[in-house]
Amino acid sequence: MDVDIETHQVRRGGNGTRSAAEKAVEDLGKSLDSSEKVAGNDHGWASAGALKRCAAAWEKHMVDLAEQMDSMAGNLHGAANDYDATDKQAREAMRRLRHGLDDFGGK
Repeated sequence: MDVDIETHQVRRGGNGTRSAAEKAVEDLGKSLDSSEKVAGNDHGWASAGALKRCAAAWEKHMVDLAEQMDSMAGNLHGAANDYDATDKQAREAMRRLRHGLDDFGGK
């Protein structure tokens, strides 16, 4: 069974994952603006504090997810690099083996 890994595609996936994480963090700030505005205008109501806590918890959750996505992107790049390095080592080992066999055969 042959396994063919297209490392440029793995890296492309890593790039896309990293871009999505960056975009999510960028959009996160804008998405919570209305919650902060409502909470700020809701003086004296218990819901203001609850809304602020909810928005803060949601922001932390989304930042954590974005960090996990960024880590996954790094892992994809690392895996692609490892595949390339292993393939290079295998090619070099085969080259040395062929060279050794040629020397052994007197060619």
